[in-house]
Amino acid sequence: MKILFNPDNSQGGGSLTPEERQKYMILCNDLTSENEHLNYEEITNAILAIVEKNVRKTIAEKGAVAAAMMAELDEIFVGMDKDDKNYIGRINIVCLQCIILFTKYCLFDMPIEVKKDKFINAFILHGEKTMFKKYMGVINEFKDYEFMRDRGLKLLDYEELYIYLNRYEKGAQMYQTGVKKHKYRNIFLILIVEYLTLDEIITSSFNQVMYCGMASEFTYADGFLFTPLEFLHHDMAHGFTVISLCYGRSGINFKDVLSFYTFCKNLLDKENFYCVKFIIFLLFHETSCGSLLVKNTSVEELVEFLLTFNFRYLSHGIDRFLNLNDLGKAFPRAYRVDPTKSTEENTAKIIEYLNKAVTIYKQKLIQWYNFMEEGKKAGGRRTRRRLQTRRKLQRGGKMFTRSQKRQLQQIFEILSDRDAIRDRDTTISHMKILSKHSKLFKDDVPDALEHMIHAQRALAANDIDEATHHLKEAYEEVLSYIDKDNVAPVG
Repeated sequence: MKILFNPDNSQGGGSLTPEERQKYMILCNDLTSENEHLNYEEITNAILAIVEKNVRKTIAEKGAVAAAMMAELDEIFVGMDKDDKNYIGRINIVCLQCIILFTKYCLFDMPIEVKKDKFINAFILHGEKTMFKKYMGVINEFKDYEFMRDRGLKLLDYEELYIYLNRYEKGAQMYQTGVKKHKYRNIFLILIVEYLTLDEIITSSFNQVMYCGMASEFTYADGFLFTPLEFLHHDMAHGFTVISLCYGRSGINFKDVLSFYTFCKNLLDKENFYCVKFIIFLLFHETSCGSLLVKNTSVEELVEFLLTFNFRYLSHGIDRFLNLNDLGKAFPRAYRVDPTKSTEENTAKIIEYLNKAVTIYKQKLIQWYNFMEEGKKAGGRRTRRRLQTRRKLQRGGKMFTRSQKRQLQQIFEILSDRDAIRDRDTTISHMKILSKHSKLFKDDVPDALEHMIHAQRALAANDIDEATHHLKEAYEEVLSYIDKDNVAPVG
């Protein structure tokens, strides 16, 4: 997946307008939310309609081969199993078939040896199992949905990620009512958008959703020019690295990363927040993840690590930063490689920015650790205060009707769903319901009042995520005091 580091509001992605892209990404977030109350059949059909429209528009611009490609695309969509309740798997298989179609016509009319040379095979270095051989193993039957689902993924050597990509082998039947959330969900989903922003790739990865890209032509990744099929393999390799190294070997707590990310987002302006996002991205996406959220390294040590780290077959960090087809465009324009300048001058600018970004990252990391420690101490005080207030309620304090308790509980559950709140008006309406009990806050539940104040400030700053967070905390405070002794018998 391409990373667009500084997108403007006019950029959509692929053939999508900005508005279409926003709608598409919301659908993909819903699809991966594991919210059993959503209609996943409708979501899946809506996503596939957008995929088909986007791919057809791309093929229409392919010139002489467009008609032949369109005929093969018709076969793919006609042959799709519309009754497959493995919704993520259905989308991934169709997208994979489209990727193989694009790969086939990237190599159209080339002699076999030239085709073979066009595959970099950078990720597959074990003997005869080259990506080209795998491609040749599926090319004659890739339009057959059942073949791709049952055998094609394994022939492409996606067996390690098979259960993540397809979720079919174990009969998971994902996302129907009553299906429990997976502890290690690690969802892979192929997208049609041309890019992700830094915010999207950080928040999705640490919500254990690995997005992969669909390329329609030879595309650069990590400085190499890949076929569309290799481009997908590159993205899946990144996702599997996050799973195996960040969650596995390094033991990173993804909730901590999101907590640090949100902490910085609320404190920093756009320019300085980009510095933090950039360093988080480099540490989890481009290295082995072991240095992420590590407090006891100096700025100099971390900069040196980023400049010299060599991941797999790739060149050292500084070489990748100097390459505009690799990580070079990740730097703000003022620090980016200038082809008219010498390597020494460009290197100096890159090191200058890394020192600036790492310094801000380290400062905020230490502040975040201190903030978390203070929170733990405050938690003890809050527990004591809760017990005192509960006793006061049990001695004849404020009473709630059963219907009030039900309403509060339902809204708390809504607010606990990370995808449920998307607009200011909905947040305000939930705040008004809770405000009816403001006298109770002042007299008996001061922590809830404190969160309500923070929520109102966040709304004033138009930070809906932060407002929702504090509103949920306020509901939780109120609900923690409501037990059967504090609910009126009627209502």
